[in-house]
Amino acid sequence: MLLELSGEHDHVLVFTTASDVQMENPGIPSVKMFMVEDGTVAAL
Repeated sequence: MLLELSGEHDHVLVFTTASDVQMENPGIPSVKMFMVEDGTVAAL
């Protein structure tokens, strides 16, 4: 699933958090963030 996104982007970085931490898009120009959960990819 992440390999499919790699064709659209120059770099793919993977971060992990504890399950009780809600990830947020930091609003950095040219940076897109995605949540991967249970095999599903969703944009933040």
